[in-house]
Amino acid sequence: MWHLLNIEWMKIRKFRAFLWLLGFFAVSVFGLNYLCYGVVEMRNQAQAQVPDLSRILIGQPFAFPEVWKTVGYLSSFLLFLPGLMLILLVCNEFSFRTHRQNILDGQSRSQFLWAKTAVMVLLGLAVTLLVFLIGCFFGIRAGGTFSLINAQYVCFFSSSPSPI
Repeated sequence: MWHLLNIEWMKIRKFRAFLWLLGFFAVSVFGLNYLCYGVVEMRNQAQAQVPDLSRILIGQPFAFPEVWKTVGYLSSFLLFLPGLMLILLVCNEFSFRTHRQNILDGQSRSQFLWAKTAVMVLLGLAVTLLVFLIGCFFGIRAGGTFSLINAQYVCFFSSSPSPI
């Protein structure tokens, strides 16, 4: 299996569009969460003198343990980018006919499919780890003690509603 992943890595590391999209996704997820964090902080500072019903109902969305739900939900709106990266990877296999070369070199079709599936799983784990780290950053920044209560929402963000 490591040999198959090494072959896939050799294809991905030179694929500039994939790397650019991966970087754009990471920056966009952080930027979207930072933008929403800034809006919430400005609202809290403006209404710090007067407790109103909206502040009581909304609470602190970027403080632990609510940060996991907030970051997971906001990040789900950008989840189409990793999907686009996977589509680009598979389309390049057929455009540049590297899938044929892999099969001619002795790789079976099932190994080819397992390698693509492994890349998809690893990309999903990397994206989930990124969202977890961003949640940790904003949770610590908002104050309070670190808590993993409701952290399962980070794993659920891929099934959250998306704009597409």
